[in-house]
Amino acid sequence: MLYHYHMEITHEQYQLIADTFPKQRGNVKVSNLDALNGILYVLEHGCKWRALPHRFGNWHTIYMRFSRWAASGTLQRCSNAYNKNNSSTCKCWGWTAQRSRSIPTPLALSPNEAPNPSDAPEEG
Repeated sequence: MLYHYHMEITHEQYQLIADTFPKQRGNVKVSNLDALNGILYVLEHGCKWRALPHRFGNWHTIYMRFSRWAASGTLQRCSNAYNKNNSSTCKCWGWTAQRSRSIPTPLALSPNEAPNPSDAPEEG
């Protein structure tokens, strides 16, 4: 049985951000779309990488792509491109910690609209 997860992106949505990912070369067993959906699954459910369902591909492959994409800024470029192409459906996505796990969540305001009072320097 095939399940649709809340944060899984479709092939059509992926086409809007595909150029933000590195070109795949050689014998690739996991597509960038499957890797991205695997990453989103881990972030949404807060599970361990080893507990990633097999339908996304090998957990270690997904983890290594996440690690490389995060370090190279690929995930940020992906997020920016997705927000640019979907401005009518969501204002922006940010990364937030919830119950000791990181998940992307929609933000009501862009960072330039209203400063967060908790970001102010401490007095004293």
